[in-house]
Amino acid sequence: MVFFNLFKLRVAICLSLFLLVALPLSTPSFARPNLNQNTSFLVLAEANPNTASKAFGAFNEGDYLKAIILYQLAIKEDPDNEVLVKNLSFSFGSYAREALSKDELSLAKENFEEALALNDEDVFKKGLAISMAGLGDLKEAAEVLEVIEDDAEALSLLASLYTRLSSELKLSGDTDLALEYYEKARATNIPLDKSFNKGVAKLRREQKAEAGFDKAEGSHFTVKFEGGENAEVGYIISLLLEEAYFFVGASIGYYPSASRQNNAKIGAVLYSKEQFRSVNRSAKWSGALYDGRIKIPIGGITEKTKLLENLIVHEYTHAVVHRISKGQAPVWLNEGLAQYLEGLRTKDKKAELAVQIDGKKISLRNLEGSFQRLSRGEAELAYALSLSATEYIINEFGLFSVRSILERLGKGQSLERAVSGSIYISYDNFEESWLASLR
Repeated sequence: MVFFNLFKLRVAICLSLFLLVALPLSTPSFARPNLNQNTSFLVLAEANPNTASKAFGAFNEGDYLKAIILYQLAIKEDPDNEVLVKNLSFSFGSYAREALSKDELSLAKENFEEALALNDEDVFKKGLAISMAGLGDLKEAAEVLEVIEDDAEALSLLASLYTRLSSELKLSGDTDLALEYYEKARATNIPLDKSFNKGVAKLRREQKAEAGFDKAEGSHFTVKFEGGENAEVGYIISLLLEEAYFFVGASIGYYPSASRQNNAKIGAVLYSKEQFRSVNRSAKWSGALYDGRIKIPIGGITEKTKLLENLIVHEYTHAVVHRISKGQAPVWLNEGLAQYLEGLRTKDKKAELAVQIDGKKISLRNLEGSFQRLSRGEAELAYALSLSATEYIINEFGLFSVRSILERLGKGQSLERAVSGSIYISYDNFEESWLASLR
């Protein structure tokens, strides 16, 4: 199955580069270096006129930057020596590989480009593509890989880039282009993840339902809705989303903005109730949802109300949680924070909640995945427990601790590490203390 695992791909490229440069080309006769050059290695070159030999030695010792400088000096003395040029390209490639292994992506990208300018090796192209992808330049990374032929590793990486581009374009509301990249991914004949295929089927339903929708562009949001009488509702929702942007931002100290990695405004779509059910196929009890875009059934909405304000804050919080955690937040924390910021508290229902969980084995691990398959009663309890657990973190450790957990998750930490690193007790101890506070 295709998935975008940058770490594994980096390892593969680093191994490929190691094999490529493990036996660098030997160099024939060399000219005496130009001593007019002002470099830190000039004295070394003067002491031993065999500059290229010194460069060869530096490379074998793993001092690739020194090898680059010495090979450049040797090439100035013997510019027609193709072997020197190739060895210089390998030095750039190895220096880039080293930077890539340290997550120094800009340095890796710059040196892979230098290597490619000298030597059109596919392994340099793959390294450049990974560097670009890590910097958020997904389209450019794909273009680099598209010229490589008969390379299974490059094709797998290309399919991963296409699926990621498709997913990101879906979030921005560009359905047509998202589907175009999906077709490109499918054309690679690399098996695609089942969940991704399901997402594409949903994307086609969205495309059909939203054909002809009007679009309102705000400072931070793009809102789509059917025209005519829904235009006023679209205007109301747009204003409420901008208000939510500042309210939630002030609460947790995070204001999403366009960047190289995330260059799209947050999307929102207003459906009729029938369209909402048909497109999203969500649980019957679901009143709105966030799946990369905020989706709201607008039947009956005619004016700004407190209930509508709370709904917008709730769904917008999901968008913020998604961006901070890069989609890795457990559902209980996601829903708990959304409820908390819309103004809900458990204190008035604490006794009722204690009765509901009496005699039951409660675990937050069972609430880390989607609630969509739960019955209405099960969902109500899941939401109440999510709010209670999140509120416990906020009351005991501060709202900033919730953001810290989300940020750590976004950096790839496990939930256990993210929790312990933010509130300084283990996930299990936190759960135990929280449950004790309910009984």
